[in-house]
Amino acid sequence: MPGPEKIRERMEEAQKKQAEKQFERLCEHLELDKKQKKKARRLFDDMQKKTEKVAHDHRRGKLNQTEAGEKRIKISLDYREKFRTLLSEQQNERYEKLRVSGLKPGYEKEN
Repeated sequence: MPGPEKIRERMEEAQKKQAEKQFERLCEHLELDKKQKKKARRLFDDMQKKTEKVAHDHRRGKLNQTEAGEKRIKISLDYREKFRTLLSEQQNERYEKLRVSGLKPGYEKEN
């Protein structure tokens, strides 16, 4: 049976894969062009690195649960704000609808 460190690593890897899938589905749903997707990718990767650092600092006792949660929220809000600047008006409308209703498996694109 794997130890706690291996289990944590596997869970983190699964979370990264899930976040990556969500990012790809979001880009597809919003129909980002190549330039938008390249910029969005940089933002996403930066957010992931910052979030991983917060998790690392929390595990090492540098941040308590509340501090880590607050930092994650700030990182997420900052990402969302920057991401929205990449979008056209129509894409922003679609993005807002997704934030409210979510992107569910098997969705149909709006026409």
